[in-house]
Amino acid sequence: MFSPMLCVMLPPTDRAQFTTIVSNGRTPQKVAVRARILLMLADRVRPSHIAARLALSRNHVHYWLRRYVAQGVSGVVPMPRGRAARSASPLPRWRPLCTRR
Repeated sequence: MFSPMLCVMLPPTDRAQFTTIVSNGRTPQKVAVRARILLMLADRVRPSHIAARLALSRNHVHYWLRRYVAQGVSGVVPMPRGRAARSASPLPRWRPLCTRR
């Protein structure tokens, strides 16, 4: 019988969040695979079986496990990139005094 050296125990909130990520059809595939890896590890599936089932390397499985242990959900789910949305400015600060025709 397989007895892992590191057992992943997901808190109910993390498990619910990962389940939502996996079942949501609009989630990017790479994020869904990361969540699926962690859900399978929490269900005590061997990393080698996860790698075979998801067509990944064992190193990839261990990488996301270590990243989750170190950073939590925020390390697995990427933060949005880019600049923050600008709020609408009230009025321009200056107005032209005269216009050409």
